[in-house]
Amino acid sequence: MRSVFILALPLLAAGARAADEPGLAYIRKVKAYGVKGAVTADALNNVKGTAFFDVRGVTNGSLRMENGAGILIGAKSGPIMVDTPSVPEWLVAETEVRLLVRAERAEEYGEVRIFLIAAAPQAVVGAAEAIVSSKAAKAVAKAPSKPANIAQRGHRQAARREWVLAPNDVTPIYAQFIRKQNSKLSDREANRIAASVINYSLRYGVDARLVMAILMVESGFDPGATSRSGAMGLGQLMPGTARWMGVRNAYDSVDNLYGCIKLLSVHLRDYRAKGHAEDKVLRLALAAYNAGAGAVRRHGGVPPYRETQRYVVKVLGLYYAFLGA
Repeated sequence: MRSVFILALPLLAAGARAADEPGLAYIRKVKAYGVKGAVTADALNNVKGTAFFDVRGVTNGSLRMENGAGILIGAKSGPIMVDTPSVPEWLVAETEVRLLVRAERAEEYGEVRIFLIAAAPQAVVGAAEAIVSSKAAKAVAKAPSKPANIAQRGHRQAARREWVLAPNDVTPIYAQFIRKQNSKLSDREANRIAASVINYSLRYGVDARLVMAILMVESGFDPGATSRSGAMGLGQLMPGTARWMGVRNAYDSVDNLYGCIKLLSVHLRDYRAKGHAEDKVLRLALAAYNAGAGAVRRHGGVPPYRETQRYVVKVLGLYYAFLGA
């Protein structure tokens, strides 16, 4: 991160002239969307409806897919994906950034979709903010002070916290369970898997306990697992499926879980849209995950394959056990 601070020095020294380019342009766009104050990426998990955010964080990398790209930004609950048509050339892993985004969640437990509106290096925006703050301070010094309306301010803060999740409380529990299933994993990797399961489950509106059941059956939480048919990683993604889901490295836990949970959410959504009861939706979605949606369609339900039928029973058995049913 040393290079970030070195880069910031000439920007601060150059004053308004340097900041007036990308820094102030970013600030003006944030203001145009009515966003006040930067937040961490964790705030995106709590959105309900549609909201705009100025996110300050550090990137974990990016994904380039056929129909666009994604930026991974670090959060306590695990990396969060921000959809974008393309990734700025300056944006690489471990870059401190500011992202103006639109976050959408249609239903309380539905998928969170996050779209990039504007991006700039934090060093550039920070320099511009320092100049703006300096000007604002001078203006305030000349103007008469006004008493703060504490009651109204407190009411607004309370309203924004009407629906709050606590994924950080769940992550260590999941990580401990994962380590018990695969003692070869380091604590860091177990926490990385747990955080990604929770984060992507929140994003795509999938029950994380169902994902955990799938991972137990698929790979036993082994990121390096490879089947005889070529399925890869934690969620045992086939090469074609991995490409379809935008997964670049199926043996990377975060990348694999992104594709695994996204695929599961597609199957669940499709079968729910057909009006099936939830227990049937689960059976069909698991069968599609194992044998493919085409096989489910051809057979009008769970295919008569011994492997697939056993798979559905195993996963549902674990899932219902996790539910305490």
